[in-house]
Amino acid sequence: MHHAQSVDLVMGASNTLLDVLPKLLDLLEDKYILQAAVKNLVDYLYKELEALQAALHKVGKLEQGHELEADQWDEVLNSWARDARDLSYDAEDTVDSLAVCVEGSDPETKLNDGIESLIPRTSALLSRGKAWHEISDVIDDITGKVQDLAARRERYKVGVHIAANQNVVARFASPLSAVYKYRKDMVAIKVPRDEVIRMLTADGTDDVIKKLKIVSIVGMAGLGKSTLAKVVYDKIRAQYDCTAFILVSRHPDMRKVLMEILFEIHKQISWDIGLTKFDESQLIDEVRVLLAKKRYLIVFDDIWDAKLCRVIKLALRDNGLGSRVVTTSRILEVAVHASYVYMPKALSRSHSEELFNTRLFGGKDNAPLVVQKVPEKLLQKCDGVPLAIITMASLLSGKPMEYWSKVYKNIGFGSEVGGKTDVLDNIRKILLCTYNDLPHHLRACLLHLHIFPVNCMIKKETLIWKWAAEGLIVEEPGRGLFELGEGYFQELINRNMVMPVEDDLHPGKLMGCRVHELVFEMICSLSPEHNFVTVLDGRKEQAPVGRKARRLAVQKWAAEHPLANIRPESLRSFNTTRCRFSMEVSPSRFKLLRVIAIEECTFLGGSPYPLKHVSKLLLLRYLGLYNTRVGELPENIGDLIYLQTLDLRGTAVRILPWRVAQLRQLKCLRAGKGTTVPDCMGNLTSLQELRLGEVGRSDNFVNELGGLRELRELEIWIEELYDRQKEALVQSMRKLEKIQVLRLMGGWRLAGNELNLVDFDPPRQLRELHLSVRSSRLPAWINVSRVPMLSYLCVYVSDVGDQDLDILGALPELISLELLTLRDVFLSIKGGGAFPRLRFFNTFTPFLFLPGAMPRLETLRFQYYHCAAGDVNFANYFVALKREVDEHPNSPSLHVVKAYGVSTAS
Repeated sequence: MHHAQSVDLVMGASNTLLDVLPKLLDLLEDKYILQAAVKNLVDYLYKELEALQAALHKVGKLEQGHELEADQWDEVLNSWARDARDLSYDAEDTVDSLAVCVEGSDPETKLNDGIESLIPRTSALLSRGKAWHEISDVIDDITGKVQDLAARRERYKVGVHIAANQNVVARFASPLSAVYKYRKDMVAIKVPRDEVIRMLTADGTDDVIKKLKIVSIVGMAGLGKSTLAKVVYDKIRAQYDCTAFILVSRHPDMRKVLMEILFEIHKQISWDIGLTKFDESQLIDEVRVLLAKKRYLIVFDDIWDAKLCRVIKLALRDNGLGSRVVTTSRILEVAVHASYVYMPKALSRSHSEELFNTRLFGGKDNAPLVVQKVPEKLLQKCDGVPLAIITMASLLSGKPMEYWSKVYKNIGFGSEVGGKTDVLDNIRKILLCTYNDLPHHLRACLLHLHIFPVNCMIKKETLIWKWAAEGLIVEEPGRGLFELGEGYFQELINRNMVMPVEDDLHPGKLMGCRVHELVFEMICSLSPEHNFVTVLDGRKEQAPVGRKARRLAVQKWAAEHPLANIRPESLRSFNTTRCRFSMEVSPSRFKLLRVIAIEECTFLGGSPYPLKHVSKLLLLRYLGLYNTRVGELPENIGDLIYLQTLDLRGTAVRILPWRVAQLRQLKCLRAGKGTTVPDCMGNLTSLQELRLGEVGRSDNFVNELGGLRELRELEIWIEELYDRQKEALVQSMRKLEKIQVLRLMGGWRLAGNELNLVDFDPPRQLRELHLSVRSSRLPAWINVSRVPMLSYLCVYVSDVGDQDLDILGALPELISLELLTLRDVFLSIKGGGAFPRLRFFNTFTPFLFLPGAMPRLETLRFQYYHCAAGDVNFANYFVALKREVDEHPNSPSLHVVKAYGVSTAS
């Protein structure tokens, strides 16, 4: 293991120790018994740890292949790093165990007093004297181990030799925020895209066109197969009644692949329904019935097993409607069942250089004067593979030219075998070098992705709140945890470590990310070495989980209790998705747990997940039960004073206990529609994200909402509000000065359900607004001077006119617009650059747009009601609209949809 990786074992550990020491003081702090000697000892420890950190930062910058005996350094640093990590873990476990003991002794005091109650002021299970002695012993133990680490640091001169050799790196102003621009802008993507589309839509007799056709894209890793399949899918999906994009991966579960088809095509299906008990044959029958009368397009990405292709052919019946299937694979034999096989070619020399410059500088014309020519040797080693080129560009971003040559020399590219370079080996080395170039906090966040199954879509908000609960986000004055986490997420995208995933219905809206399999392979190799994540895979024989396991991820599990045989003394995080098992977390065995994420899971015997003991896990920060059968929360849920995230979407929880209002540290609360909220929700003043069901059942909530001044995102359903409640809601929203995302959901079709938003004065940073409650007209404050950052707008209005489109067309950041009204009026959109950034437009209102409008439009969706379907004017309008779309320079997709059913598309 290279020393930069060794350092990564301990960079987070030293931060953890610096966090542990204040915890010790908090446990000891009491105005009656504070000991000066202990404070002095803690100050001493701080100085020693800061010195260790400084040395570690220097070591972290040591270049691979450095002339200083690298093997010896590896051995020394590995040993030192392991000891520092173990010291951090042991100290953290001990202090947290003390905290659990103290906090559990006087719940009434702690509920009211928060952090001050860490030392109980009345008789308690743990007396002050005993606490003082135990904490003193902990400090003595930590002191001895830190002194030993410091002595070894001095003895081995860790970091001393490095300081003199560090280069001061001058960074160019590189536009890496656009490193993953929309896929249709990828260099050389249009030619292969059009070739695959021709294979799918080749002319022939009607009988040939109507037959099921399968096209397989086959090639090596990193060649862009998935990107090509997604671009093809996005381009032609409007032509089909139903579509699905299914990620398969190396070890597919046939049942889950079939269920994914059902869920993707019929999204209303819940994970909790009886399908989860069906066997493979029953699921094949369900898929065949669902697709019997539909013209479908389905993509299966990353197939490794030919057996799955046979199952797919059984399930996807040829119904004579012209359905299409696309598969991608690294293995040519997997494509044996395909009608056509397409093998992407490596990029040419000129396209490789163009891609490199685009990713590094936003185009060759933007390259600094010192970078006139792309180093030939670097691009040769990338061998025309897009993943290698993009990753290399990320690695070199902002580095001076002399660094580029060092990269080539120090990465140690694979040699030629049989006259051909080992491209995969080169890509792996580039990825590892890019990983080592990350700041230590981003390395930790990247390794954390090991908790997710390969190829899954990782939702951004969920991931960031998990990072926060795990303590992976380094706090900064004046910036919230989520804001910092968003920066981490974007930086991992910019550095090409993860691939962004956009909302299919709202292009430009970042939903989450996926991890390329080669990057995931690297993460899987590094994470166990760092004891970062331990994975229990139901498909494999597993060794017993070690005592020091910190984070556990259970995957592909369909058996009894997955935690029955593990040693949980140090377990901090339990994560599982789409598994089936029976279990109950014992507070006495798992007392240090900070994260419980049991998402989209079912339980043996059909019983709901038992939550009765969860409130005794006093250190819990994240409780995620998304789409998992849970009936109710325990009444004493308020005991979880550190809880930051509570996700109850898709559960059967319909009433939030009143003690939820005591979760003063709660930052994210998500519940489903129909969930009743208690009074006193205004106490949750730390909330930054709130998604709730029907709030009309709570008389006090709309009044208390204005007290949640930290809210960044609000989503509520308001179908049954009285007039006085509507007025109170608007007045409360005026106080939410930090709001960025506002979704007011409701029955917009119901008469008398209008919400008067005239008096609403939104903050300028509002970027997403969803008003599915009826308004008579477009609110006057939706304009460029009041909401200049607005990017996503969905609004239901009774009336709309050309002047409204003029106002909306001037919004400079608007990417997605849904303008929905029941009036059949023809509107025109001015040319000359109206809607400069709009990519998605959905409307019920007939309109035409002049040349120059919506220059970046990608998807146009027009919905009409059956009463107008046979109208001659409508037929003429459709012809005119289609002509405008065909002539649009950006070639947008056009969806023409009859309300509650598909009519036609092109």
